[in-house]
Amino acid sequence: MYGKQGYGYGWFISGDKDDKIIQHDGGFAGFRAYIERQVNKHNTIIFISNVRHELVGNIREALVNILNDQPYTIPKISGANWIMSKAKETGVKQAIVDYRSLLKTKDSNNYYFSERECNSLGYYLLRNNRLDDAIELFKLNTEEYPASGNVFDSMGEAYLKAGDKINALSSYKKALELDPGNGNAADVIKKMELRQ
Repeated sequence: MYGKQGYGYGWFISGDKDDKIIQHDGGFAGFRAYIERQVNKHNTIIFISNVRHELVGNIREALVNILNDQPYTIPKISGANWIMSKAKETGVKQAIVDYRSLLKTKDSNNYYFSERECNSLGYYLLRNNRLDDAIELFKLNTEEYPASGNVFDSMGEAYLKAGDKINALSSYKKALELDPGNGNAADVIKKMELRQ
């Protein structure tokens, strides 16, 4: 059967004998998967996405409500993923302009902007040597999350890789100012200042 922890044979088990649910989910880089079996109701939910999705819980809740003829809310669309999808047609810079325009429309409530997702996409661009695009995405993230040391640290990394030491140093200093415990920013600043 399953242990007291509610886990058995790779499945999470919850509920009681009248309303037992077994489920498993996971993801990596470019995908996310979720499967749930509502044993007593004979319902199965399978959700597979080709993007790493932060809203799995919201999607699951909407699907459960649909199965039970209850009101549901359609989960919001990732703004960062929208930008990258649009960027395939127009380039990142124009996609960001288009996204800002989109946010001024009545449809803006259909989107959410996640610091983590934007940072992940920025690093994807950085790994693929699309340095200018990565910098544009990190800039947007610093505008959306000006109190996050992490986003300035990421922007500093992109500037440094692009050879722009002045903006890299400025970004790392801002990251350290916002998060004095950021050891990476402190180390990079120290190394950069020693080389000057």
